[in-house]
Amino acid sequence: MSESPLTESPRPSVQEMQRRLAKELSVGSRVAFTLLLAAALAVAAAVGSLWATEPALPLRTRVAFGGIVLVALAWAAAFAWTLARRKVLLARHRLVTTRLAVVASTVFTAGALAVAATEPSLRSAAVSAAALGAVMVCVAGVLWRRAAGGYRRLEERVRVLQRGLEAASDAR
Repeated sequence: MSESPLTESPRPSVQEMQRRLAKELSVGSRVAFTLLLAAALAVAAAVGSLWATEPALPLRTRVAFGGIVLVALAWAAAFAWTLARRKVLLARHRLVTTRLAVVASTVFTAGALAVAATEPSLRSAAVSAAALGAVMVCVAGVLWRRAAGGYRRLEERVRVLQRGLEAASDAR
């Protein structure tokens, strides 16, 4: 007979859970998210102002600036949402942010590869950027996979608990 998902891993003590929550909800965490939000907004504003005020930019530069602004605003929205909730990131939230990381790093890598393919004078720098992008995609993918696994485990625990509650309710 297989073990219940509830008994697969040791349960943390109340003190351990309080320590974990205090760490994630600490002033330091909020300051870090605030700095990340400010950085994302600063990138969006700086690149967006260049994009808007330089009409003679080449098409590839305008497209790149648009992508940078969109990614920066997506991260800013994620950080603002986290700060507004003032809660620990839940499994679903980790799933969303890791997906955002995969998409952003994939777009970066694809853009670098496009520049490498179309601009012989920039090929060396673009290939180097694409290699860095590939590393970012791999790291983001691993984090996404871990987040998805954690989410699946939590969903299974919820199903087991619901079945247990239904069984207890039926027994009355």
